[in-house]
Amino acid sequence: MSFSAFLLRLHLLLLLAFLLFYAAKAALLFLGREPALRKLRARTRLADSLLGLLILGSGGWLLARY
Repeated sequence: MSFSAFLLRLHLLLLLAFLLFYAAKAALLFLGREPALRKLRARTRLADSLLGLLILGSGGWLLARY
């Protein structure tokens, strides 16, 4: 497997994880579970930042290689 193919799969995996975190937070918000939402946001703050940074980095690399 080439590096670009590996990076594409990694990018898709990171994007899926980011969207799952986002969907979980949106569900808690719409269900009115404010304390649970605050607790989840506190636990995943660093993970959200790292996922966003890795998504941008891998997407930029893939775009530059395209």
